[in-house]
Amino acid sequence: MKWVHSVFNELKFGHREVVYQRALATELTKQKLSYNKELSFPIRYSNTIVSRYFVDFLVEESIIVEVKVGNELFDSYIKQAIAYLKQSRYSLALLALFTPQGVKIKRVII
Repeated sequence: MKWVHSVFNELKFGHREVVYQRALATELTKQKLSYNKELSFPIRYSNTIVSRYFVDFLVEESIIVEVKVGNELFDSYIKQAIAYLKQSRYSLALLALFTPQGVKIKRVII
């Protein structure tokens, strides 16, 4: 995940999530990694789509990446990643938390 650290090393802390997301998209392209941005997964009830989850990134058709900004990794972020994984066919999500001290990455596996 050096691509996440590259973004932090250049931008440092203090930006909104959308800034880090856009920079991460630029870095993924630069690293020649395939990705989809803001990919949606339908939530079905009785064969009807009742809502959708939107993930920040799907990298290399295998890893869901969610970008967060703040001082700590909340349980709600982990629960969100688990929900995304359950609705998709993927088993690994990375939470990239941009903090004043650097980037913290939490792997979530189901």
